[in-house]
Amino acid sequence: MRMVPVFSSGPTAKALRYMRGAAGLRSSILSFVVCLIFSLPNPVAARVEIAAEIMPLAERSVLLDVTLAGDRLVAVGERGHVLLSDDFGETWKQTAVSTRSTLTAVFFADAQRGWAVGHDNVILATADGGVSWSHQYAEGGIENRFLDVYFLDDGRGFAVGAYGLFVETVDGGARWTSREIYWEELHFNRISMAADGRLFIAMETGELLQSVDDGGTWEEMDSPYDGSLFGVLSLGARTLVAYGLRGNVFRSSDGGESWVVVETPAPLLVTHGIRLAGGEVVLAAQNGRFFLSRDGGRSFTVWQVPVQGAAALTEAPDGSVVAVGLNGVWRLQVPRREGRREG
Repeated sequence: MRMVPVFSSGPTAKALRYMRGAAGLRSSILSFVVCLIFSLPNPVAARVEIAAEIMPLAERSVLLDVTLAGDRLVAVGERGHVLLSDDFGETWKQTAVSTRSTLTAVFFADAQRGWAVGHDNVILATADGGVSWSHQYAEGGIENRFLDVYFLDDGRGFAVGAYGLFVETVDGGARWTSREIYWEELHFNRISMAADGRLFIAMETGELLQSVDDGGTWEEMDSPYDGSLFGVLSLGARTLVAYGLRGNVFRSSDGGESWVVVETPAPLLVTHGIRLAGGEVVLAAQNGRFFLSRDGGRSFTVWQVPVQGAAALTEAPDGSVVAVGLNGVWRLQVPRREGRREG
């Protein structure tokens, strides 16, 4: 591992970065989710402050993330849609939000305090479990596109995004400050935490960063892959699973010091992963298929699902899997083991 240098990029570097970024996006054109996040037209600045329309079928609109706020489910997506469910995903209600910008990620520190981020430099905050939201703005212009958000508690948090976008707060978002944490401005796709408290950022071109001091400093890790990675999932102790383009999945049993390739059933982009309370590992793949593991991520089988263009998933308090994507939000039940008796 090595410490990552920081640099200031000039016009030439920015041009090269743009061309490299465009090529990277073309390589993942088969994924609707990736294309959606980076290629939707930028709305004019005024759209940031225009209230999202309340739509009768918002739960079938394009949704990009879902999480828990206590026992409540909160999903976010295009056009500023924020949806709430208090019955484990059986029914959903859209809540009013003062933006029509695409929301890409949502995170709750507890049942009440949460944040959502998205296009056009949008950071929203709620203190009532997602019922109402207010704007928190980071430094920078409206061209900023946040891709993920993570909080250590109700004060210290991070939002990451396209072209090395990294902002942090220590006061719950009352003030956000930007910082360069990597020498090249690659897309920061997802930020996550391991069981041992380390933070990870999965990036395009297969780069991985980790922090052992709550985000104070970041180190580059040896990566198992030179294509885009979309997340690092902790399975407890020192076990990690990294996932990305074309069904590429890697497992480490030593905290990321070394990785082994995990065979997957199909070369489908993997956008998100969770470990269920029962121990199963679920990876959200594309084309109506998820990957399911019952042996700690050592092997996977296909789980056929009705979710198209899957973007994210979470486990509801009743054990169901709630997934979002191109065709909205879906409540799913993990398949029983083959040969297991019903009842």
